[in-house]
Amino acid sequence: MKKTLLITAVVSLFLITGHIDLTASGKMFIATKAGLRLRSAPDTSSKVVTVVPFGDQVTVIKEQGDGVFIDGRYGRWTNVSYGKKSGWVFSAFLAPFNPSPLIKQAAEFYRQKYGRSDAVVKYGYTYYTQFKDDAVSIKGILGDLIILEMPTSSVDSLPDMESGNVIWRYNAGSGQFAEVYDIGHANTSRLLYLDNDDHPDMIVAYGCCETVTYDVWLGTGNSFIKADTIEGYEGFPETSYGQCDKTVLSVSDVKRVTKTVMIKDNSINLEEDEIRNFYYRFNCQTRKLEKFAEGTTNEGFRGVVKSIDVKSGTMIVTDRDDDIDKSFIFFGNVHVSGSEKNLSLADIHPGLYVGLRYESINGKNIVHIIDYWGEDVKSNVSGTVLVVDESSGQLVLQVGRNARIYKLPVNPKFINSGFTIDKLRAGDTVKLYFESGKIVLLEKK
Repeated sequence: MKKTLLITAVVSLFLITGHIDLTASGKMFIATKAGLRLRSAPDTSSKVVTVVPFGDQVTVIKEQGDGVFIDGRYGRWTNVSYGKKSGWVFSAFLAPFNPSPLIKQAAEFYRQKYGRSDAVVKYGYTYYTQFKDDAVSIKGILGDLIILEMPTSSVDSLPDMESGNVIWRYNAGSGQFAEVYDIGHANTSRLLYLDNDDHPDMIVAYGCCETVTYDVWLGTGNSFIKADTIEGYEGFPETSYGQCDKTVLSVSDVKRVTKTVMIKDNSINLEEDEIRNFYYRFNCQTRKLEKFAEGTTNEGFRGVVKSIDVKSGTMIVTDRDDDIDKSFIFFGNVHVSGSEKNLSLADIHPGLYVGLRYESINGKNIVHIIDYWGEDVKSNVSGTVLVVDESSGQLVLQVGRNARIYKLPVNPKFINSGFTIDKLRAGDTVKLYFESGKIVLLEKK
């Protein structure tokens, strides 16, 4: 389990120029992990001549036009040659160095760095220094900055290591790599152009035990300056990144709430976790994160799909307990989980029994996760009876630390010979058997 980690991050000063003169050296390297398209003309719609692999060298012939942003990166269209072929690439996806030698250098650097820590010197956690070179990989490159994915540690207090990010820089003058940023244990760092200038910026996420902190650092030309911080429980759904308000971060606040309902003249307190989600986007004018929306996450809704239209992003599901239809919308990447692999929205159709995790924002129910249960799903649950109301067909059970209300079928059937619903009392333990979300049998324990 992760342990709480409080860190003060110090960022080394280094030079970040808005534009590197590519023609000065003539040699550049492909900086995108998926490779880079060599095009017949300086246009994203032009014909692809070939795809140049990550780390391969190209020779710069000339640059064209002013700097522009494409795919969130600042650069110029650049005419290059690659072997016997020539064409155009966008300079923001080139690097002035061969990234390959950095892997071995960084691995050895951190083995030595961790070897000087209290974790190794005082407490003998020698495995800190035993990871191999291939445990280090390049996550991304932006200009002369490199994000590495590798085993990280606080090197002082935590007896465990987890994958995280560090940032290094290539110095064109010396031809050397050097560490410039290391926040420590299990962080996720991202380089991007966040504000309206041409200096790379940085967002770092780190935390512990389902909590998360986001630090926003803005590049100034010779350093990073921390602009803002938000923290809370891990947000939902995933974040998005881009310039200005295209960067959206979310954090949550979880609290225990009690709702009181009356059943058969009994006041029942239903306790549950309420998850409030807070959404922030970056304001380029104030250079701060500003909250723009709130929502409530709802878990545990189960029912039968009545209709679904993937194209319009709508779905109606009939509630398992009260036979009431509930409308949902979805957009973006809706995750579909189940016993079968590679499920998608295309596998969801009327008649299926599903579980939903959704968020209520401004009166709309937005689906994020669909649990695929199938067409004839059998399940069961056990609990202690709090209230039985035959007239309304409601049964209240204490299940774990939560009180839950279930809708009884007409003339409920018990496994127990001769036992009927009128004999069930508060304090009894009962097991409910479901098929496709409906109670089909009860068992008095």
